[in-house]
Amino acid sequence: MKKVLSLMIAIALVAMILPFALSTNVLAQEVTLTSGGSLSEALTQVADGGRIVVDGTVAVTAALGTHGKTVTITGGELDLTGLTGDINLGDHITFENITLNFTDNAAVFACGYKVKIGEDVTMPNPIRIFAGKRGAAVESTDLTVLGGQYYQIFGGGNNGEVLGDTHLYVGGNVNPQADPSSHSATYCIYGGGYIHEGKTANIGGTAYTVYTGNAQANYLFGANGGPGTGEIKGGTNVTVSGGAVMSVYGGSCYGSYTGNTKLMVSGGTMEQVFGGCEKVSMTGNVTVDIFGGTIKRRIYGGCYNETSGTGFATSNYVTGEILLTLHSGANIDYSYDGNDLAIYAHSRQSTLSAAEVSHLVYGDATAYANYKSKVKAQDFAMSLIMGSTSAADHIHYHTYTASGAVITQNCIDSSCSATAALAVEGTPAYAGEPVEPAKLTYTGNWFGGDLQIAYANNTAAGTGMASITCGGATASVDFAIVEADVAMNGKGFASLEQALAAAKETPDADTITLLQDMEVSDWTVINTDVTLTSDQAITITAADSQTGGMFRIVGGSFCIEGASEDAKITLAAGKNTTHIISNNGGNVVLTNVILEGNENTVHTQNTKTHGIFNDAGTVTAKSVDIVKIVKGDSIYVMDGTTVNLDNVSISGSGRYGIKVKGTLNISNTVCNDHALSVSGSGDHAIDVEKGGKVVCDFADVPEGSSVILLFDNLRKGLNVRKGGNAILSYVSEEN
Repeated sequence: MKKVLSLMIAIALVAMILPFALSTNVLAQEVTLTSGGSLSEALTQVADGGRIVVDGTVAVTAALGTHGKTVTITGGELDLTGLTGDINLGDHITFENITLNFTDNAAVFACGYKVKIGEDVTMPNPIRIFAGKRGAAVESTDLTVLGGQYYQIFGGGNNGEVLGDTHLYVGGNVNPQADPSSHSATYCIYGGGYIHEGKTANIGGTAYTVYTGNAQANYLFGANGGPGTGEIKGGTNVTVSGGAVMSVYGGSCYGSYTGNTKLMVSGGTMEQVFGGCEKVSMTGNVTVDIFGGTIKRRIYGGCYNETSGTGFATSNYVTGEILLTLHSGANIDYSYDGNDLAIYAHSRQSTLSAAEVSHLVYGDATAYANYKSKVKAQDFAMSLIMGSTSAADHIHYHTYTASGAVITQNCIDSSCSATAALAVEGTPAYAGEPVEPAKLTYTGNWFGGDLQIAYANNTAAGTGMASITCGGATASVDFAIVEADVAMNGKGFASLEQALAAAKETPDADTITLLQDMEVSDWTVINTDVTLTSDQAITITAADSQTGGMFRIVGGSFCIEGASEDAKITLAAGKNTTHIISNNGGNVVLTNVILEGNENTVHTQNTKTHGIFNDAGTVTAKSVDIVKIVKGDSIYVMDGTTVNLDNVSISGSGRYGIKVKGTLNISNTVCNDHALSVSGSGDHAIDVEKGGKVVCDFADVPEGSSVILLFDNLRKGLNVRKGGNAILSYVSEEN
């Protein structure tokens, strides 16, 4: 009894211990990190999407490692002063409500992970932080900085490329210790990375930078820092909507830069704005929009050059076009206590480069009234240095008038007066999607980018309207909308001919959906890959006035696919139509189709009516009915061509059901009661001439299925002439 009891106790102890042993591999949603603990181990133990709570002060003495998780780290203090060298993050980390104690000027790398430093994060010492890696590439970056102190913040890496976009968001209360009026380069922000001399590091996408909140800095650059070379293939995109900073540049600092720059100011306070680079030239176009904020001193659309006495020591410029636009909310108050109070659309130099073309635009009447007399140099010293240099190569203030479908753009620079006109060609058709047929044509030197076309009453048949608006003037055009016969790529067309013409302009195969019965009036030529389909029974009728065939295929692949055997697509010939399908060089596939002749067909002695006339290529017919071909051959297979039949019925044949000079293959994958049925008052169901061949092989038809060739009310079923050939396997014939 004691032995049994001891065994039971042992089993119970194992049962209690075992769950704890297994649980060591289960990641926790929340891990508490206390003094003496390891941050790297906590990152290993926490679950993806979990939290690490720092209790008290925890010294970090080892590398954090790479885990690729999304983690929030909060509470207490992380003492990272024991780390030497670069500090590399290996997770998507959000720091919030925590003290991060780095050594002064420590280098922290987000390594391409999404990192956010919250507004309630404190740092006793300023650091440098990079969104990318040192000396290695990352796919993209995403760095948000809302709290802490930073000598430098980079959206890229350090000599490290970024294959895609960089995203840098700086706001909150970043750098509360900084003096944003100081000209020292102590606190700087870069949308790109840092590139050392002799090095090259490109960004494959766009460098996006947002500066907002109560952030403070001395310099903000949209591109790279350092003396190396860098191309930002998608250009820079800088938005300043808050904060305070001494200087804002759309481009780079020191290093050669290739790429466009885009700078938009809607808030914040700054001393100066440059659309280009500092102390270096750039190649690309510059766009600067001033919607708001307070600019105390100057705006230049281009690059910065240092002064030397009464001239400039350097000659940096933009190889490209500069567009500087002042909008109604712009506030250039010239409150700076010093010289060079100015607005210029070009680079800061007195001898302009021919490679740089600058435009200064007053974006509206308010901007024009506020600043038309406040451009160029506003102080004596700079007016001497700049000399007679104009504010821009071209100065624009546009007004707009509308008449009918045309907006006229007038400008104080007569070279950019122009018009924008709306027009609608043809009759657009409604097929369930909004109809947007208007096209916009510009004349002259239209300035300011493309206008957007607005639509009304364009979601049903009736009368729609298209309009454009610019500068308070609106032009419009009305257009009739009909119910669509067909639809392709979400667009309706008033006729099959229109859709086929559009299909020829697209590089890929197209599917045209038939929406209602319709009439065609001329040869429909097919020379591209296209499929006609429908979800209901549809009839396409040839007008009695039409001569020739309904469809003539000269190239590409032409398919007609009815919805089912009970909802077929019918091609109905007119009395002057000689061929319903004429294949002269493409490949044709007919599925769930009816080819219908016309009992009143008019033709000459040598012109016969055919349901299918194959002169080249291949025709495949599956679940196809050919009816009322009363004065010709229902199917004509010319020399060197192939026709494949699968569950085909021919009735009303007036001459031969099928004339074969090429190859005719008959199968029955549908497994109906016949592979081929031919009935009528003509000569032969199948007439095989010299060189022709008929192949019937039903070996793969499921056992028990009745598969026959059915010939009814004809002089002969299968007639093989001298030199013809017929191969029949697993076939029975009934008359």
